Amino acid sequence: AATGIKNHGNTCYMNAVLQCLSHTDVIAEYFVLDHYKVDLQKRNKINSKKYGTRGEVTEQLAALLKALWACHYNADMSTTFKGAVERHGTQYRGNSQHDAQEFLFWLLDKVHEDLNTATKKKYKTIKNTCGKPDEVVAAETLANHARRNSSFVQAVFQAQYRSALTCAKCERTSCTFDPFHCVSVQLPSRQATVQPSPLPVNVVYVNQQPRQ
Repeated sequence: AATGIKNHGNTCYMNAVLQCLSHTDVIAEYFVLDHYKVDLQKRNKINSKKYGTRGEVTEQLAALLKALWACHYNADMSTTFKGAVERHGTQYRGNSQHDAQEFLFWLLDKVHEDLNTATKKKYKTIKNTCGKPDEVVAAETLANHARRNSSFVQAVFQAQYRSALTCAKCERTSCTFDPFHCVSVQLPSRQATVQPSPLPVNVVYVNQQPRQ
């Protein structure tokens, strides 16, 4: 049975994000079955302390998702989760309204840093990409990014933008790839009289099987 989450004074933005995460199977499985605890043990404690929450928000998120799936949820659990969020994100203190997407970004970032197992601190310089296949450049960029960022959050949510720059003189094209977690698209208004143009998106999986 579906379980709701109590609104603790304009926390609908938070509840919407939690329900979406709870009903994403790969995320629910990771937290409900305690797979996250393995990564917490292996995490980079310096990153977790400096950029994350020392595992507090991650632990409270896991406890809340478990309760929702076991139908054992009570209002105290979401109060405890909100308290952990407020301790590490002062902007969420009180009962003000917030943007759900911004909270999702904040939450994913904190959980990522709590679970980040990467030990390298510096990026390697990517050499000239001219003439290289996109798959090679994408793989090199992804490996470079993983030197500092390696977590469950990165594995599930991260993708890369492809940008191409062509020299006007020699006509050589250089491609770069930049990581991102979310793509924002504009929704057409109901008053729009012009039929919106389709947005073409090419999805390329690099050494990974597509998730259904």
